[in-house]
Amino acid sequence: MLKKITINEKQLKICGIILFIISTIIYFLLSNHVKVLYVYYDELRYYGFARNFANGKGLFLYNIPYTDQKILYDVLLIPAFWISDKFKQLSAIALINSILVTSGIFPIYILGKRVIKNNFNLLLCLILYCFFSDLNFSQTFMSENLFIPLALWGIVLYDGLFYKTKNKFYSILIGIFTYALYMTKEISIVFLIAWLLIIIIKIINSGIKKSKEEIVQFSIIIITFG
Repeated sequence: MLKKITINEKQLKICGIILFIISTIIYFLLSNHVKVLYVYYDELRYYGFARNFANGKGLFLYNIPYTDQKILYDVLLIPAFWISDKFKQLSAIALINSILVTSGIFPIYILGKRVIKNNFNLLLCLILYCFFSDLNFSQTFMSENLFIPLALWGIVLYDGLFYKTKNKFYSILIGIFTYALYMTKEISIVFLIAWLLIIIIKIINSGIKKSKEEIVQFSIIIITFG
């Protein structure tokens, strides 16, 4: 009979950090090559805005003003354009992207500790994440590099709303975070929609009186977000 594999908390944390470091190195090696901006139109936009920000030119694309709030990923790429050598710029972007996509290990660890009791099973989940095909976005200039880990943090934070219905500061934090997420990709609005649906379901099942805390909580998030 196979012996049940067990690992303690310290071993799990060490394995998680090692996985993060190794995965970052692997995805950096996969992403560190000369790229041509013809796969996605958005790549040209993100690359162009980040370069313009680094040079103090603002939201311009081909010298035309561009109104766009989804600039958080561009801002994170700015340090790469402080390097004069074009090839080293691409290497810096590859490193930033690799760190971003693999950092999703940390919110998965936190969420996993809430729902998975066995540390070994949680470690398998962390390993599985490292093989997640979407991490190959690190080879592009797409905002998914930032959105993937931020969306995972969003799941962690919104899950915390179930336990902190009376904590108004936490609701303000969620509102600020959701706006940061929205500054990465518009699809982030689904977090607010999903939470609204949860409140509506509770109102239907339990009535408005028993849902007042959730309604106040959602109102604070919307006000902060707006």
